[in-house]
Amino acid sequence: MTPDQFIKEVSQAGQITTMVAEVARAKAIAQVLGQVKIVDKSGKKVDIQALAPKKDPESKSE
Repeated sequence: MTPDQFIKEVSQAGQITTMVAEVARAKAIAQVLGQVKIVDKSGKKVDIQALAPKKDPESKSE
């Protein structure tokens, strides 16, 4: 499915507002997580960057 087809389907389903809200929510969560210190049960700092998907510089967006 091309990006244009995806947007057309989402629009026809009346879900554009829902998608915009979800993107805003995800960005807000990412912002908060970037500013807080997260620790495990033993008090050891959790590296949230290690949990993020790795970006492959050789891969191309399709």
